[in-house]
Amino acid sequence: MYKRMSIDELLQVQTWFFDRLRQLQQKEWHMTFLSFLKYRFQDARRVYLFEKNKPYMRLYHLDDWLVRFVDETEKIDIMLDKAWLDRVHNLIKNKSAMKTISSNESLLDQLLVEFQQWKFSTIWWKPYLVFDIETTIQQSTPTYFEMSYDIVSWADHSLQLEYSYVDRDSMRDLADRLLAFDWWIIWYNNIWFDNPVLLRNCWYDAEKISLLQQKSLDPFLVFYKLTGRRMSLANVAAALIGAWKTLASWMEWSELIKQYKATWNKKLLEKVKLYCKNDVEITLGVVLYLLAYKNVHFDGSLYTVDEETFMSLGSREWQDVDEESAQSLF
Repeated sequence: MYKRMSIDELLQVQTWFFDRLRQLQQKEWHMTFLSFLKYRFQDARRVYLFEKNKPYMRLYHLDDWLVRFVDETEKIDIMLDKAWLDRVHNLIKNKSAMKTISSNESLLDQLLVEFQQWKFSTIWWKPYLVFDIETTIQQSTPTYFEMSYDIVSWADHSLQLEYSYVDRDSMRDLADRLLAFDWWIIWYNNIWFDNPVLLRNCWYDAEKISLLQQKSLDPFLVFYKLTGRRMSLANVAAALIGAWKTLASWMEWSELIKQYKATWNKKLLEKVKLYCKNDVEITLGVVLYLLAYKNVHFDGSLYTVDEETFMSLGSREWQDVDEESAQSLF
């Protein structure tokens, strides 16, 4: 999955894309960026560049001076015509301009600032809540609720982003709040995992779960229905907004929560809480990306994801999920 942005949009975002283009030119001892391209395309219209046996850039000479660049590091897919190739040629010679680009805010930071300014606060005229739960495996309950964070789009975030934390003692209050919530409820893989797990931990029945599913939107389902691939939140967030999880895996989180319960070390608690909160933030970032750019690029195809598509693909009629087969994919 790749970001397909215009060159103007890309110039406003913190990125190393243009630095890599300059490094390519310098690495092969070319005086200019355009001379590097002419040399590379003299015998082939498709060029793969490798570093330590891994591809990090693909170049395609499509037509005359129309060139497609695919950056495997930052997941950028962009096409430049002759006019833009000339501008990039001049840009990467300008050290001052290159420093300006590297000092820009990240794409996630820019999207969150716009969110704080009340942009992208509704989907089809309805506000939304983004949440995540963290679980462990217990003998008594196969999937055991530990904690949750959520953020509501219709709250005042002008001073700072306001997240709500919920521990196990308050999980029923969370469930009741979601059931009473009259807007969209969003999480990555919530329809197959978070929704049924939360409500079953509260001993709610299938009717309650179905009620929650009816107002839920799931970005995982959007990407799955578009591409046929089961893509993790970690991979999607890294590709679309350049953001990452705070821990390497759920297994690492599970081990930390186990250590916390054995020692009651507050630093461990803060680390596991940060993991959950960060998951909510990067999920919000993915949602904001879709609302702002309305597309994703995957395997050479550009998919439109406007609000109507998000609603259509991100929802589904609930089917009973056996608790042992329900799993957090991410």
